[in-house]
Amino acid sequence: MKTFITIAALCFGSLAMAQTETAKTPATPDKYYRLDFTVKELEAGKVVASHSYLTSMTANRRAGSIRSGEKVPFGNGNYQDVGTNIDCMDLKEDGEHLSLRVIAEISSAVASEKGALPLLRQTKWDAFVLVPVKKPAIIFSSDNPTSNGQMQLQLTATPIN
Repeated sequence: MKTFITIAALCFGSLAMAQTETAKTPATPDKYYRLDFTVKELEAGKVVASHSYLTSMTANRRAGSIRSGEKVPFGNGNYQDVGTNIDCMDLKEDGEHLSLRVIAEISSAVASEKGALPLLRQTKWDAFVLVPVKKPAIIFSSDNPTSNGQMQLQLTATPIN
């Protein structure tokens, strides 16, 4: 019985010391990154329009969202949201790179024939990406099916000190 009590006391004492050491060790603060997104519209290889969107995120935060747009009337009191939606999630540090999932939807309404409802244009991307820290990277690119245009989404991730 004395042996059991001695072993239990040693175990309890070791556990108490480990908890004290853990309490003394400061928690690692979250490392934040500024995520600069740039949507570029190109015609014949030249940038004709550019729109910037900014958010910040840490690896401990599950997700972040950017919403920018307007509602376009489509007759009979119906409206359609158009603009830019960017969702970021699952950010992880990987050396000099960040990996994260990016879901982007870019839409616009284009005037059609007089009196007709507007034409909607939409581009969607969804992928896990790996980007270098502090360097711009084109993470998505697609051709416009009705012109010589192209749309690109660029991301620059910068640590926030």
